[in-house]
Amino acid sequence: MNLKLKKIRDLLMSFGLSEVKDYGYDSYFVLSNKVQLFGEIIRLCNTPDGDDKVVFFAQLVHRKSPVSNDNILHMPYTHLFTYGLEMIPDKFEQFKYSNYFIVEGTQKELDFIKWLVQNAIRQKKELELKIELGEIEKDF
Repeated sequence: MNLKLKKIRDLLMSFGLSEVKDYGYDSYFVLSNKVQLFGEIIRLCNTPDGDDKVVFFAQLVHRKSPVSNDNILHMPYTHLFTYGLEMIPDKFEQFKYSNYFIVEGTQKELDFIKWLVQNAIRQKKELELKIELGEIEKDF
């Protein structure tokens, strides 16, 4: 892992995310013991061109209908993170047009990832609170 990706990985790990190394990329998850949550929010990958890429998922949604990834279709999750580009603040406008970016190693990228992780953790906590308050039924 090169220095640019290592900085991102270190930031992700400082938030206590779970790391899974699989299929040529590293995934980072928020976890919950209160809801069946597919909590992947970040993937760090290397493209065939040798570029480092960050793929991100910003919005926690209830899984009402099938999603495109066949592996996820067969998993028992009732909530997962999806692109959610519309919820990205204007100060991170450069990240609002696609759910991935090529890593340049800028502070703006690190700030965006920090916002993304904090946002994911906040959404997970809000969902768990709704379950505790009985607004949403616990699904396992």
